[in-house]
Amino acid sequence: MKNILLASLVGVIGIGFILKSKAKNIIDDYNAAMRRLTFRIDDIANVKYGAGALKASIKLEVNNPTTTNLVAETGGLVTLSKLDFYTNSGDFIGTARPNITAFDFPANSTTTTQFIPVEMPMGISLFSTVMNLLKDPKKIIVKPTIVILDKTHTF
Repeated sequence: MKNILLASLVGVIGIGFILKSKAKNIIDDYNAAMRRLTFRIDDIANVKYGAGALKASIKLEVNNPTTTNLVAETGGLVTLSKLDFYTNSGDFIGTARPNITAFDFPANSTTTTQFIPVEMPMGISLFSTVMNLLKDPKKIIVKPTIVILDKTHTF
């Protein structure tokens, strides 16, 4: 009887280690895939400027060049929390906070999001630069911040 209990205990511990290792591999795969995503603005609509802020709706084009499907309703465990926008010369334009928790970025594909409302505080000095970039929004560099299990990752 003692041998059966001991063998069962060893078996349960072994299965626990295997499951933990497999879960860690899945999380590592997702982290690696998230780091390889590229984001760029596909379309801008409803652009308004007032009270020192630019308001608009943007569609993002998200490219997933990996073999990992990033498709999930995450329930808040993974959140696209922030988008920082830059000119091609690296000048900071502004930040948007979309707080998206549902992802649909299939492997080896490019996906266009629905329109995301953005509001960016903006000084007059950047206004003309941004207005020129709005004519060709693909020139705006997008750096997303994604929170995964309470750990922040900026890409």
